[in-house]
Amino acid sequence: MKLRRKSCLGFLILVLVLVRALGFAADSREPKRGGTLRFGVRRNLDTFNPFMRILSVNHRIRSLQYENLLAVDRDLNLIPALASSWTIAPDGLTYTFSLRLGAILFTL
Repeated sequence: MKLRRKSCLGFLILVLVLVRALGFAADSREPKRGGTLRFGVRRNLDTFNPFMRILSVNHRIRSLQYENLLAVDRDLNLIPALASSWTIAPDGLTYTFSLRLGAILFTL
């Protein structure tokens, strides 16, 4: 009898999970902008300074706060991110970046 009750309970939980998942998939509302993002991390962060540490956890958290001028695609090619375009001087010493429209650059 207990086995049958557990099976029924398991089936009910599965049905509720599927109904909830399908409900989210069918939701066609526009995403809400703004709000607060909360998440947990299993280790302490060393710093929020983007120039100090490049450990994977620190980098992933900082990527939510800061956007780079350039990004890298799957083939390791530079692609625009905060910068819409860039030029390199013939001597290779000066890089000029044009920011995408509406972007604001903060420097430390």
